[in-house]
Amino acid sequence: MSHPPSPVIAMPYDQLRRDFDATAADLFGNGYMMTGRERMSRVQELHDLALQVLAAAQDRPDAIKIGASIATVIRHANSMTTAATHAEILRERYERARLGQPVCF
Repeated sequence: MSHPPSPVIAMPYDQLRRDFDATAADLFGNGYMMTGRERMSRVQELHDLALQVLAAAQDRPDAIKIGASIATVIRHANSMTTAATHAEILRERYERARLGQPVCF
């Protein structure tokens, strides 16, 4: 006997936006201390929340402004993630060079 699918309960825009903003603040505040895997997980979570926020905001009169704001945060998150990854690579290279080990470029 199969069960009917569970209904998807959409969260209100305000709650989704709070979750999105909190996730972004955590990523921006702690992203450089996270491992690459943790950082990518948080970025993926941020992207998922962004889609939910945009869907919840589509009928709002300020939907375009919200979309622009979300896009800006996503661009900054992607940029910060790339910068943190490059910083890790540079730290590894520096440590190898300091120890006299071959450094790959």
